[in-house]
Amino acid sequence: MHGKANNISASKRHIKSLISFLFPSNGRSAALYPDGKQTLRVLPSSTVAVHLFDFEGEDYDAGSLYLLRQKKLISIVRSAPTEKITKIADALWRGGLRFMEITFDQTGNIPQEVSAEQIRMVRESFGDRLHVGAGTVMTETQRKLATAAGAEYIISPNVNVEIIRGAFTPFEIITAYEAGTDFVKFFPADCVDPHYIKAIRTPINHIPLLAVGGVTPENLGEYLHAGMAGAGIGGAMVRKENVAANDFDAVAARAACYVAVVERL
Repeated sequence: MHGKANNISASKRHIKSLISFLFPSNGRSAALYPDGKQTLRVLPSSTVAVHLFDFEGEDYDAGSLYLLRQKKLISIVRSAPTEKITKIADALWRGGLRFMEITFDQTGNIPQEVSAEQIRMVRESFGDRLHVGAGTVMTETQRKLATAAGAEYIISPNVNVEIIRGAFTPFEIITAYEAGTDFVKFFPADCVDPHYIKAIRTPINHIPLLAVGGVTPENLGEYLHAGMAGAGIGGAMVRKENVAANDFDAVAARAACYVAVVERL
């Protein structure tokens, strides 16, 4: 399959770092890159779709990637009020988080321009202290809005130009990794038995894996001990009830609980 992979040319200087996301799905998915340029490989079909994470910017170096390997955690923030987004970011930073993803809302309830504005606000307020990216980027318009707002990376569950098929077995994970990814990320992690993680890590322990979905401070250590390189956490860290009550200290405390697990390892 490696020799038959379809390559689509792209400007290599834009492809700084890639991360694969594994989603149980029967659909088709592909990665979206800066300036609408693509570097895609058609991978073996399976029930899991592969999605890529791309660090943006001409001046990107290995620093952010190294930091992610150290800190291991990405906070995923969905449907947050704009007037509270920097307070959420501050809470995450105080709790020890250094990576924050702000997602686009595909239902239309939150205009895409609002999500882009939230990215801009966090970037301007925190600079290099907090690495902010855009999530659920599904259209070229959203990509342009995100990059114009200063998103350092883009997480795209789907685009409508080409296909990247899934990776779940060791062979497929290796294929995804050899296609240029730096991490392979599982979602939802709580549907995967840690014994499976340990089993596939034995022959492919050079490929870093990230867990997303159902990761709590109580089970984060189990995933990391099983071989995961880190995790992405959504509503379990930034709880809607805490945001609604302006209890950002609770968000910071929750973030700190996750960070403490990482620091104890």
